[in-house]
Amino acid sequence: LGNGGAEKLVVELSNELGLKNNVTIVSLKKVEDWMFPPSQISSKVKLIELNKKKGFDFYVLHSLYSLLKKEQPQIVHIHLRLSLYYFLLLIPFFKKINFYFTIHATFDQHQVLFNRLEKLPFYRKVTNICLSETIYNEFNKAFPKLNFTTIENGVKAMKPTKLNDNVKEQVNSKRINGNNKVFLFVGRLSYSKNIPLMLDVFSDMSLNYSTLIIIGSGP
Repeated sequence: LGNGGAEKLVVELSNELGLKNNVTIVSLKKVEDWMFPPSQISSKVKLIELNKKKGFDFYVLHSLYSLLKKEQPQIVHIHLRLSLYYFLLLIPFFKKINFYFTIHATFDQHQVLFNRLEKLPFYRKVTNICLSETIYNEFNKAFPKLNFTTIENGVKAMKPTKLNDNVKEQVNSKRINGNNKVFLFVGRLSYSKNIPLMLDVFSDMSLNYSTLIIIGSGP
C-alpha cells in the first residue's frame, strides 16, 4: 500500500465497494508511516497486513490460503505482479471464487509474464482488467486464449482544498511572461512514466515560452 496510483485505486475502489459489501484489503507487506493510501481506508473496510519478508515468503502463501478457505469470498481482486505470483499457486484450489487481475502497466512491461500465463489452462478463468482501450487492444490481440476486459482507470474526482489559492499563486509565479501555459507533472520518476518522452516534447521550439514543473522522486 505504498504511494502509487495502483495503491490509490485499490483504496478508493475498496471504500466504494465497502458501502454495500464486505470488503477486506490484504496488504502483503507491512503498512509503514510513510505510506499515504492506508490513512484513507474507510472504517467499513477491513485491513490485513501479512508482513511479507524478503524473497518468496511461504508464510504469506499459507496465510492467503487460510484466509480464502475461511472467508470463502465471491471475488478476489489482485493488483500488481507480486500479489499475482502468490495467487497463481492458489487459484487452482478455489474453483468457486471469481478472480480478477488489474493490469496497472503498459503492454511491454507485462509481455513476458503473460506469455507464461497463457500456457496455464487454469488462468483462463481469471478476468484481466485493462485500464484503457489501447492496453486492452494490445493484450487481447497478443493473448487470444486469455480473458480481458476494459474498465477505465477510475478514482474519485479531485476537489479543491483550502490550499488551492496557495497553489495557484505558486503556479502563476512560474509564468515567464504572465501569459504562457504552465504544465505540471506529479508522479514517480520511473521508466513506466516515460519522462524522457515528456522532456523531448518540451524541447520543441514551439514550447519555448511554456513552463514545465516536475514533482516526484525516483531514478
